[in-house]
Amino acid sequence: MNKTFLLTFVQGPNYQADKSFHDQPFWENHSRFSDKLFLQER
Repeated sequence: MNKTFLLTFVQGPNYQADKSFHDQPFWENHSRFSDKLFLQER
């Protein structure tokens, strides 16, 4: 079964406009969390 996802990006109050997406605070934590969900097929 194919799954389709729609992601939206909203800059929150802690977003730092002078930094790239991957240089934002807590990116590493978010990335690990997202990878774990992906591997669990959620």
